[in-house]
Amino acid sequence: MTAVIDASGLVEHLLRRSLWRQVATRLDSQAGAVHVPQMIFPEVASALKGLERSQEVTPEICTQAFDGLMKLPARRWPLEPFTRRAWQLRDVISIYDAYYVALAEHLHAHLITKDARLARAVEAAHVCPVELIG
Repeated sequence: MTAVIDASGLVEHLLRRSLWRQVATRLDSQAGAVHVPQMIFPEVASALKGLERSQEVTPEICTQAFDGLMKLPARRWPLEPFTRRAWQLRDVISIYDAYYVALAEHLHAHLITKDARLARAVEAAHVCPVELIG
């Protein structure tokens, strides 16, 4: 089974937060078939910076998580091929989330997310299968 992981799921995994084992299990079960849009890198980096700034996570842990992000064993996809589909989904989900969904739809893959609102919207729109963490 192929999967696309979004930033919320990947942050959980990289920081080894309370739900990270669920993410790790799902990622391990994909056997190298994990895909991400290129935008995951600035999204996750921004989330890590915010957690560091709010002192929820130490700078050392954020740096380790960032290093894990840079070593992410996933196929990286450019954004441009999915821009039109992301635009078409704008009334259902945010444009940022729509890139993950459009990639999952293109690959006939599951979307792995921690974002319950995104999961509900995608399920209601019948765009792609969703695996909600948590």
